[in-house]
Amino acid sequence: MKFGNFSIARQMESRIETDTLHAVGRAAKETGVKPYLVGGSVRDLIVGAPTYPDLDITLVGATSETFDDIARRVSGEITKRSQFGTVAMKVGGYGFDLIIARAESYPMPGSLPVVRPGTLAEDLARRDFSVNAMAVSLAEATWGKLHDPQGGLADLRARTLRIPYPDSFRDDATRILRAARYASRLSLTLSPETEDHLLGSVGFISTISPARMRDELERVFLESQAGAALGLLQEWGALSAISPALEYEAEAWSLYSERTDGLSRQGRIAVGYAILGAGMSVPESTGVAARLKPGARARRALRDAAGLIARIDGGEFEGAANSAVAEALDALSELSVMGCAIVRAGSPIGGRLDEYLRVHRPLRTMLTGDDIIALGVPQGPEVGRIQRWLRAARQDGLIESRVEEEAFVLGRLKASQ
Repeated sequence: MKFGNFSIARQMESRIETDTLHAVGRAAKETGVKPYLVGGSVRDLIVGAPTYPDLDITLVGATSETFDDIARRVSGEITKRSQFGTVAMKVGGYGFDLIIARAESYPMPGSLPVVRPGTLAEDLARRDFSVNAMAVSLAEATWGKLHDPQGGLADLRARTLRIPYPDSFRDDATRILRAARYASRLSLTLSPETEDHLLGSVGFISTISPARMRDELERVFLESQAGAALGLLQEWGALSAISPALEYEAEAWSLYSERTDGLSRQGRIAVGYAILGAGMSVPESTGVAARLKPGARARRALRDAAGLIARIDGGEFEGAANSAVAEALDALSELSVMGCAIVRAGSPIGGRLDEYLRVHRPLRTMLTGDDIIALGVPQGPEVGRIQRWLRAARQDGLIESRVEEEAFVLGRLKASQ
């Protein structure tokens, strides 16, 4: 990251659609509140990273009625409201999270925070890391002015990740997973004090609900440096704190981002679970799925991967024909096979799994069901059986053309007469 002489205002004008931001700023002034762009958007503007499509705007002095007033003035639509004084607003094609500036306290580790209206300084002090605790004024008179009471800019320049207060990880242990994400994504190193507090707070992961922990883990899977982030979680003891069944395979995770490039978000998440599942027993995978409750595709990938690795290690596929391997793998989630192929990359079975995904799974016969009936096969279950035999023969290299498929069908007809 190179900063040099830069202007937040110029960055905003060149990288964000600011007409709507100016409109929100004017509307906030008309309602008597002070608006600020806050959090990750400010950080990303500074480091030159892509900004998220939804921008966070903190409103100092606002009430819940302020949201509707601002939305009306900018012709926006409130699409979601939360219990913590936050709403999601759409204006044209742009999204904003409007937040009442607040102070927070946590009655106990892992609990939901108790909130009250606060100052800008209090709002920034409650955030997870100093690099996410910067704000930029959206008021016309002070447009682009940076507010940085936690020293986030200096920490970015020093490539340091630092918590704003000592009990941050104790209050919300999901910040441990976020620390791994930001450290790997931005090439940051934890400050010595932050690392001490993190390592002393790993046990508080047990205070986080399984649903919140699942969501944070899946955000790790979606990082461009997911392998590095998971390596940090392993190093800190956080993976085993989530579940003793979670193990980190460095070589597999080093391939994960490249191998899953082009998959949907849910596809990448499912392969992430499959890689983890490949390191578990089947009962362990069932237990992890029951606790974290991932989506249906991810849950199936997790369990199927655990079962597939057990079958591989049991020697089931040694010397098996391509068609036999395909018949077994066709019954499994494609994403689970992909995860196992990543885990076993460089080995003979890893090559066979890759070949199956690339060649044998998508392979279809040249003859359709109607073609087979036209050759004289009676309509019914026999048509499906012949298609399966044709596909297996093609997978094993016994048939390569349509003419050979027709000859195969006619041969079976003759033999059955």
